[in-house]
Amino acid sequence: MTLARKTSALLLVALLVAAAPAQTLLEPRPLDLWSGHASLSNPAAMSYQRSMLQAGMRFYHLGFIEGAASRFRLNYISLVLPRWLPQELAFAGHAQNLSLPLYSQTYASVAVSRRLSPLVAVGVKAGVLTRSYDQSEFVLLDANDPVFANGKSKSALDVGVGVTLRPLPFVSLALSRDHLNQPNLALGEPALRWQAANHFALNLQLGNVQTSLINTRERGAAHTGGFVEWSRPDLGFARFSRDQRGWQIEGRGRIYGPVSLNYLFDYPSNELAGNTTGSHEFAFVLEFDRVLRLPRIEPAPQFDYPFEASPDYFLTTARALVKAEAEEMHIVSQRLERIIAPDVPTHALAALSVYDLGSLDTTLQALPAVTPVSVIALTDTSAQLAGSYSTFYRQTLGQLSRSLMQTPATAATIVANPRAMPRALALKNYLGKSALGELQVGLPRFTSVQDSLRFHRRLGRSAILPQEERVSLSPSAAVFQITSANFYTPPQRWELVVETAAGEPVWRLAGHGRLPNQIVWNWQAKNGKVVAPGFYYYYLTWEGAEGALGKSPQRRLYVRKLQRTVKIEVKRKLEAGAAPADAVEVILHR
Repeated sequence: MTLARKTSALLLVALLVAAAPAQTLLEPRPLDLWSGHASLSNPAAMSYQRSMLQAGMRFYHLGFIEGAASRFRLNYISLVLPRWLPQELAFAGHAQNLSLPLYSQTYASVAVSRRLSPLVAVGVKAGVLTRSYDQSEFVLLDANDPVFANGKSKSALDVGVGVTLRPLPFVSLALSRDHLNQPNLALGEPALRWQAANHFALNLQLGNVQTSLINTRERGAAHTGGFVEWSRPDLGFARFSRDQRGWQIEGRGRIYGPVSLNYLFDYPSNELAGNTTGSHEFAFVLEFDRVLRLPRIEPAPQFDYPFEASPDYFLTTARALVKAEAEEMHIVSQRLERIIAPDVPTHALAALSVYDLGSLDTTLQALPAVTPVSVIALTDTSAQLAGSYSTFYRQTLGQLSRSLMQTPATAATIVANPRAMPRALALKNYLGKSALGELQVGLPRFTSVQDSLRFHRRLGRSAILPQEERVSLSPSAAVFQITSANFYTPPQRWELVVETAAGEPVWRLAGHGRLPNQIVWNWQAKNGKVVAPGFYYYYLTWEGAEGALGKSPQRRLYVRKLQRTVKIEVKRKLEAGAAPADAVEVILHR
């Protein structure tokens, strides 16, 4: 090999190195999240990338030397792990090797980044560039040649920082500075500094289309470039880019599962444009996030359980449960006072019914002091009062209307039997014309069939008691339901006990033989009187055939007494408004 040929090859290599960015001979872009070596220009990019391993090679075709094509090859491997380190740190590693006729060059770097927030990430990078010259390829060497005066290899430390911002979901910004320490790449003197470079990138993501603007400032000059990309995460991407070195076409497609194939074609637009057919790069990408991890299968633990067979026949303790159908009883004590005006004629008293004088049991069952009424809806406004009514009757209705208008909170109801419904509707329309307001019409509601039959019974000549006291029990009796189990033989004796809260028995019922299913108690104590209000407890005891004693769970009864006084005045003239009233009822018999 002659010195002229070596000199020509050296010039071509120099052009190659000059055309490559930052001596790495790759085109790392600050916000290229698809690339495994994006950390070379922006150490903060890994925080937003996927976990991947990218291995590839690039072929450089630099024209012809003495009729033969000169090809150079760059091998590299990149690793990105954005979420595998503690403290939310992202890691990236890169290594590459370039073999040339005159020297070989290796570069290895590691980068670490962290998200300060979902919108901001920062990162640092440290790399080592090593260049080794092949002295055997040089002829006519001078012993004082500065190239080899200090040896034939050189290593330099390279440091860089970067920050990535994502102010909006579709906008990304990147700022980075590479070669902060400006390492010396020369073997001897004079020094050849690796000049610092500033990178700025702006990305816009609009659906599946992404565009990027990249500006790089180094050696006092600014260079602008960018790319347009279409991508689909399940398929890959296609990209066209342009910068000061030339233009590139790149694409990636999934082959199978997590493995994808990446291809890039680069054609320079600088001094090499006439002496090259372009560079080609092939790479395989393994995305760890797409690896389907098999579920972890653990062997089932071995447990030894001692097993004892149950006996063929065994006895179970006898049990019984007693429960009252209603565990709360109301004693309603109603005192009736009837006042009859002396001017009321005898025939008017004989026309009164037991309903008018409060003698029905229905009034005892109701919690309020009035007779329960079922309101019905009547909407016929054409009904009119038929027949002739005395002036006194109409004046009484008018007086009632005016009284109710003065007390609008008082409810007014017309109570009638089904045969008196037409008259009730006519009376409602008549009072409505006096601006009384909304009246209700209802049917009396009875709690017993006997009351419904006695509703129309006239008092006749029967004596009207001025005072009367009536007592009602609700429910009228306590019904105890008994459930028993495991009584293989009937008990010798059993007893149902009701006692006070202090433990004093008030009622007992004893028996022999089989337990009954139901027991009824009429609420009377041992002295024959109704039990007093308060809390009571009841339970069932028994003695088995073998003499064993048993007792059911204890339950509670509550007896409540309601005292009520009803005053009934029978007068010829209505004195509306003389006393406050919650409700007014107009009762129609025919």
